[in-house]
Amino acid sequence: MAVAGMSLAQAGARTVRDRVYSEEQAAKGKTSYNNQCSTCHEGGGMGPALKGTEFLGSWENKTVRSLYSRILTTMPSDAPGTLTEQDVLDIVAYLISTNGFPPGDKALEKPDELNDITIVVPE
Repeated sequence: MAVAGMSLAQAGARTVRDRVYSEEQAAKGKTSYNNQCSTCHEGGGMGPALKGTEFLGSWENKTVRSLYSRILTTMPSDAPGTLTEQDVLDIVAYLISTNGFPPGDKALEKPDELNDITIVVPE
């Protein structure tokens, strides 16, 4: 994606490759994921896999905010909208981690910052 002839990096945009979450946050997200998501998304047959080529392909070039918003408003399927904003930020960090993107020093702190982070496939 280019902005007026500039690449994402030149335009100042970030991707999930840019160490956008912390390892501690991903660990918290894994706990929330295991408690709230894995029953349906880990072979339960109800929800799609949230890691791997198919997942990344369906979310490629979309913002992390779009993934966050989908989770916040529609999950868990038996109680949509009951996850806290912080839980969803942590789950998103875990999903970025489990898809092979490295952690950084800073956690994802606010939903608005996710607007400028694009989901890409690993290099």
